[in-house]
Amino acid sequence: MSDIASHEDVTHTTGQTETHADTPADVQGAASDDKAPPCIDIACLTIAECTPVADQIRQALADAPKVFIRLSNCEELDTAGAQLLTILKCDEGVAGRLVFDAPSDTAKDVFSLLGLSSLFEVETNPC
Repeated sequence: MSDIASHEDVTHTTGQTETHADTPADVQGAASDDKAPPCIDIACLTIAECTPVADQIRQALADAPKVFIRLSNCEELDTAGAQLLTILKCDEGVAGRLVFDAPSDTAKDVFSLLGLSSLFEVETNPC
């Protein structure tokens, strides 16, 4: 989605996903290493949200060397959502560029139940 470059919180058609920039100097999707990487906040990732969220993540990855996925507000994550995150995380073109920040207990539980906990790198990012 082209609205990744916005400095303001953007609620997409699902009403569940937002991108954030902390300061006006933080340009979403900037390829420069001195800019803060984009942060995509996912509150709900079920089969209904997979396509728009995948599009948003792919666009952010096309525009930035690293993208943080914030799951701290994730209240609902189903197997389709976990599969999407797993596919993106295992994609050779994405390796090391997609970072999961502060997963909620819900997200941790789903990853654990599916045996995926060790796959998801967790770093701290003030997004």
